[in-house]
Amino acid sequence: MKKIRFVFCVASSLFLFGTACSSPQTVKSQAYASLGSQRTFEMEMPEVWTAVEKSLEGSNILENKKEDSVQRQLKTDWTEELSRDKYYTYKVNGLPKKKYLQVRFKYLITAKKVMGGTDVKIDTTEEIQSLKKDGTPDGFTAVKKADPSRAAELLNKIDLVILSSDRRG
Repeated sequence: MKKIRFVFCVASSLFLFGTACSSPQTVKSQAYASLGSQRTFEMEMPEVWTAVEKSLEGSNILENKKEDSVQRQLKTDWTEELSRDKYYTYKVNGLPKKKYLQVRFKYLITAKKVMGGTDVKIDTTEEIQSLKKDGTPDGFTAVKKADPSRAAELLNKIDLVILSSDRRG
């Protein structure tokens, strides 16, 4: 009796898994290594903040609170791009296909003066474009976990700007 129950549970799980995988309405996400959204730069606030602003050239800045010498904050407007990690799967003539989704994201960047430098934290808000069954756009939906590579990439950009303007030696 236990064997029959076990076989039934396994068969049910495989059926449910197979149905979810073939459904175009299930958003899938590629796994990334753990990427950070915070870094401490061994520079003073003015230099780091200048690098933050230069790194975001071309982005629409909604708010830039830079009056404070201890903590500063910057908010960007939405930027639309093709997702790097979120996609739908579907089949054409029995062959599996992937369709990466359109996403939009915005940043809230906070810089805080700390002992030894300036701490920069990037909070990313991301929404994915929903698709109808025929593949046409159906608005945007908030995601629970934003693509971690975007914040990590922006921190690397900030670091490069700092390094390229560093005149210490």
